[in-house]
Amino acid sequence: MKEFTAWAIDTQSTEYIEKPGLLGRYFFNRPIPPHMEGCTAALFKTRAIAREYLKKNFAQYTPSTWKPKVIKVKVTIEEN
Repeated sequence: MKEFTAWAIDTQSTEYIEKPGLLGRYFFNRPIPPHMEGCTAALFKTRAIAREYLKKNFAQYTPSTWKPKVIKVKVTIEEN
């Protein structure tokens, strides 16, 4: 088992997105195809990179029901 920390962007949506509403490589508002399940959350190496990405790419597109913020997450990789 391997654990590491990373940074993610939580939409804190009050809409249809299940909690936590982490931004991913794609916006998912319908069932995720099996081959894309591992890509549902975008992870960043540092908080600064995540904040910069949020500012540059989502500030102008953020719906009023979102209050996005950068959060620290713990990732566990476990082999079966």
